Amino acid sequence: MPLNLTELLAKKIDLETKWNKMFLESGMVTTEMSVLAHQHRDVMKEMTLKSADYNPHNYENHLFAS
Repeated sequence: MPLNLTELLAKKIDLETKWNKMFLESGMVTTEMSVLAHQHRDVMKEMTLKSADYNPHNYENHLFAS
């Protein structure tokens, strides 16, 4: 089931929180954190695409999250 923007935002914040907590605990970027960063990127892309769908005046898709 596709997530709506609110659910995607919650997932984005959760991923950021996990990443920050792991960094504070380890003091460096780990492979697990890299996986979280990729998941975060995917969520950001999905949010960008969904937000473009909600704007009827936007005729272009700008994918700033890469």
